[in-house]
Formats: sequence, structure tokens, C-alpha cells
Amino acid sequence: MMEKRVLIAGILSAIFFAFYAQVVLPKQGPKVSLPGVESSVTEQSSDVNDSPKNGYDDFVPELTAKAASYLENKDLRVEFGLETGAIREVELKKFADASGIGNQVFGGVRSILNVANKTRNLKWQLLEETGSEIHYRVIGNEGSTFKVTYSLRDDAPVIDLNIARLTGNSDTGGEWILASTWEHAGGKKSRYNRLEGHVRYEKSPGAKPKYKKFGGPLKQVKDVPRGTLMMTLAEGFFCQSVDFGKERPKVELLSPAENQMSAIASLTIGQTYSASIYVGPRDFFYMRDAGFKDGFKIGLVGQLGLMLLALLSGIASITHNYGVAIIFFSAVITGLLAPFTLMSYRSMRKMQELQPQMQKIMDKHKDDPTKANQHVFALYKEHKVSPVSGCLPMLLQWPILIALFQGITHFIELRGESFLWIKDLSQPDRLAMLPTTLPVLGDAFNLLPLLMAGAMFLQTKANSKSMPAAQNNPTAQFMQGPIFPLIFALMLYNSPSGLILYWMMNSLLAMLLYRFARK
Repeated sequence: MMEKRVLIAGILSAIFFAFYAQVVLPKQGPKVSLPGVESSVTEQSSDVNDSPKNGYDDFVPELTAKAASYLENKDLRVEFGLETGAIREVELKKFADASGIGNQVFGGVRSILNVANKTRNLKWQLLEETGSEIHYRVIGNEGSTFKVTYSLRDDAPVIDLNIARLTGNSDTGGEWILASTWEHAGGKKSRYNRLEGHVRYEKSPGAKPKYKKFGGPLKQVKDVPRGTLMMTLAEGFFCQSVDFGKERPKVELLSPAENQMSAIASLTIGQTYSASIYVGPRDFFYMRDAGFKDGFKIGLVGQLGLMLLALLSGIASITHNYGVAIIFFSAVITGLLAPFTLMSYRSMRKMQELQPQMQKIMDKHKDDPTKANQHVFALYKEHKVSPVSGCLPMLLQWPILIALFQGITHFIELRGESFLWIKDLSQPDRLAMLPTTLPVLGDAFNLLPLLMAGAMFLQTKANSKSMPAAQNNPTAQFMQGPIFPLIFALMLYNSPSGLILYWMMNSLLAMLLYRFARK
């Protein structure tokens, strides 16, 4: 009976985690083509805003060979088009690219952010450029004029946009467009580094904000009802987030190409309009410090993950190595759960000792299952044991594992951190590359998941010594065999190596607790 409960708990946990890894984090979809959008770099001889075309190229323009201007602070180096007013490229000065040689740069085929007008041509003229601001004069074909200013904050990777009307009125301004594009550049495209769109909106003024998430590339244009507060385009470790300020625009999301995601916000410009743009790590702590903590939805599990990452970061500040920090972190979590684990082990041993009495009850009342269960639970109560306590450590560990899975996937501090043969704890350990791509395994041989499976197998063997099962019990043999650990190894095979290192150490430390509980 006990073995069946443990088996059911394990299988349900495995199914849940497999569902989470395979469905909540789905694969990239097929390439999507939209009317009027190209995915290759095209040199243009004229300003993209001078000759508007039908389709989304009007609002998500390809870059040109025209001259550029720059703003720079300690976090960013931002390139602007002189004749388009578009943010063409952003360099993150504090983060290396995937090669580890240069700084991380975003922007390529299309501008990162562009201000356009849905119905009128715009003529851009550079007015003034200072160390932290760049000013443009924008002229519409109906004679209205505007001043567009980009300001780069000194203490954050944030660009503030301000549009002020100089001449004309709201009837001559037309419908404005704030268009942004994110291109895959922060690492290898994979299940754990996919393009996403996140929208924070309110259905009515003053209502509780809600979130919508879109996984890219999109098969068709996705409309978000008017009421958008923030819009974030992201990949695994980096993102662009736009705070629309007091305006509540309607937003459309689209995929100009497989490795791009774009968002178009429709605005009505009165006398002035202000927005803020964050370009940097998708890490909650960085976004919070920049004033963009609401760029992503943080649920209950996410909050647990943030607390665990804060603890991990604190340990790393002492060890100066995240691999060593994860080992100590595993010890801390195991220690915190130790009272529940020891209680579970001792309860399971008592239930094993009660097995002969339980069998007598079942034999005596084999024709009356209800009465048999009543006597069995009375026996539990008499000896102060609970059939649920055996599953308690596993039930407590799964929220922690899921929270770490969510957090580590976007924890920028882990990116590029090495440990032993592992080059990057935020990626699979990739000890060797395979000559071909295999189902589930992919194109790399990862050693750490197999070591984790070995640790789990040793843990189950330690369990069997303290709670021996009958030789003819297939359930117990399955749980004590190598198949169950191998299932977990396959499920987590391409997960971040930092997460697998934690689970492996947790299994080894749990084995030590078993030995302690037997005394």
C-alpha cells in the first residue's frame, strides 16, 4: 500500500513536470510571413519614412545605410537614425554576447523602436544632440510640427521618449504609431530561449491589471484591446519593455520573421506624450531597479523563485562561484526541509512495521473493504502515523524545483558562470557534441543529467535498506530500480545545468538523511 502511494505520487509529479516542460515551455513554431514584411537586410537609398508603403514595413522599418547618432551611459550605447528618429541598435555594456568576446548588441535587420504616423508622411530633422539627449523636429505633410526627444537616464538602462506638439492641433496630428521589434540575439535559439511578447493591460480605467503572454513566432497578428499599460518583447535573458505612461494604446503583435517579434501601439498625441523604454536583462531584480518590475507577471511560484534566487545570490557573494553556491544552497534547502523529511522517513518505517497487522486486517475483512479501511486508519491513529507523510518531502520539493526552473531560466547572474567542466550554468553542460541530432537528447551529450540519475538511484537504494520491500512486489522493484531516475534525467536533459546540479546534490544529501534517520 505504501509503495503504491509513493509510486502514484512519483508518477503524478513526473507527468506534471513533463507537462510543464513540454507545454508551458513549447517549442518554437514555424516561420510566419506577413504581407509587406521582409526578413533580409535591404539597403535603401531613401529614408524609410519618406515613402510610406502598404503593410507593416511602414511601422517596423528595415535599417538603412544612413548616418547615425549616439547616446551613451554606463549601461547602454544607443544608436539613432538621423533621418528616421528610430532606435536602430542598443549595446549592453555590462553583458558579454554569446561568444564571450564582445558586448551584447541588439538590433540588426529592423529598428528596435520607431515612431511613425499611420496616415501621414513624417520629415525628421536633427535639432540638437547632447551627452544624454537627442532632439528632433518632426514635420507632417499637413503642416503640423512636433519635437521628439530621447533622453538616456544616467543610472538605468532606460530611454525616455517625449513628443511635444509645436504647431497644429489634435485634429491634424493623425494616429501615431510606436513600433518596436526584438530580434533573437541573446543566445542560441532553443526551447528555453524563445521569443515572447508580454502585455500588461487593464480592461477599464482603474481595474486590476492583467497580463497576456504570446509565444513567437506568431502565426497571425494578435490584437490586444485598448488599455495596454506595458508591452514587453523578450527572449531568455534579455528584453525590451515599453511603459506607455498615461496613454492606454491598442497593441498589435506580429512576427515579421522567424527570429523576430514586433509590437505596434496606436497612440493619439495631444499636446505632449511620454513613454519609457527599458532595454536590458530580463532579470526581475534588474528590471525592478530600473522601475520596470511589472514588465512580467510574477505569480506565487515566481515570488518563491525570486526569494530562492536572492538566497542563492547571497551565498554566491560569499563563495564567489555559482557552482559552489548551488551546492551550499542545496544544503540549506535540505536542512530547512530536514524536519519534514525525517518525520516522513520515520513514519514510513513505522508503517512498514505495521504491515503484518495491516495484512491481517485486510484478510479478516476482505469481503468488506469499507470496514477494513476503517480498522486500518484506526491502526494509523493508534500508532500516530499518516499515509500522507511519506509523500510530504516530495510534495514540498516540487514547488521549489518549479520555482527554480522558472527563475534560473531568466537569472542573468548565472549566465556565463562556469563550474568544473560546465561552461555555462544557465545552459545544459554539453560535455561533447553528438554527430547527429537525436530525439529528446538533441545535438549534445550532457553528463550532468546522468550523474543526477545516479544520485537518485543511490537515494532509492538507501531507502530500500531502511524500508525493505517484498521481493515479489513489482511496485517496490520499480521504485528501487534505475528506470524512475532515468525518466527524470530525460525530462531534465536539456534544462539549465545549475538546476540539475541542485537536484543532484539534493538527492545525495537526502541519502545522508536516510542514514541518519535509520539510527
